Amino acid sequence: MTAELGGPRSLGRALTRRGTEIRELLRQRIASGLHRGSLAPGQRLPSTRRLGSELHATPRTVRAAYAGLAREGLVELRRRSGIYLTDSLPSGTLPAVDDWLVEVLAQGLRREIPPSGLGRRLAGLLAGRTLKAVAIAGNADQADHLCRELRSDYGLETQPVDAEQLDLKGPNGPLLRDADLLVATALAASPARRVALGLRKPLVVVRLRPELMEEMVAALARGPLYFVGTDPRFAEALRVIFAPTGWAHHLRPVILGRDDPAGIPSEAPTYILDLAHARLGDTPLTSRVQPVTRVFSEATARELLRRIAQANLAESS
Repeated sequence: MTAELGGPRSLGRALTRRGTEIRELLRQRIASGLHRGSLAPGQRLPSTRRLGSELHATPRTVRAAYAGLAREGLVELRRRSGIYLTDSLPSGTLPAVDDWLVEVLAQGLRREIPPSGLGRRLAGLLAGRTLKAVAIAGNADQADHLCRELRSDYGLETQPVDAEQLDLKGPNGPLLRDADLLVATALAASPARRVALGLRKPLVVVRLRPELMEEMVAALARGPLYFVGTDPRFAEALRVIFAPTGWAHHLRPVILGRDDPAGIPSEAPTYILDLAHARLGDTPLTSRVQPVTRVFSEATARELLRRIAQANLAESS
């Protein structure tokens, strides 16, 4: 067993890496909860044992992840009481962001851009008229999430369009022609690309964050993994996405109106889409599982930002 794991040192590095992944996942869940109002400063968080069971990690690994967040001032570890969000934490903010911004300013200096001028440069790239985007997907759940992420993170005015309804002569024709940018899921890329070429408009095909996909595939490899959505076509999209992994037989799509979410085991790894979360309201499932805030890969984010910057520079020139 030791040889298979690469020896004690390799095992230690693996445990450290796993702890870091869980810490990042917790940070994202907390940020999402604060943003949505389902979490508040001072609120108690899941125990290490409960969270370890959900994430298939040892309590020791989860405890290390919580300890890392405690060092950042995000959570408090109270002996014999539990883990709590810091009382003084401003809603929607995370202390680690400050260090990141300092690093951005330092990188600017290395490129001969003084901190006083970096803000003006960023404003020139990002400030301008609100760009219009069309989010193209083969089901309502994915289209809705594309719209949410494009609006909240990139400030785009976004409308969803079903991949099966991309006819320029149909009701979505004016919306497509008026858009500055088309954004599509990988499964909807082919029809979206044809429309983009015909309209001579830029298209961004969304790729998921690799660490998010790795997390999902790892959960699938261990056993049943539940996804809660509202559109039956979302279930088929999941099968196509995960078929190459060899673990698609472990997928358990739950479609509201067709399947009963009460049948999901309380400790089963579960992902819930925003539309389903909103439709379910306040339930034990929605209190346990929060939608993933961001799914766009770094490459997708860079391409979106590049398109926005190019449009604003063209507007100002």
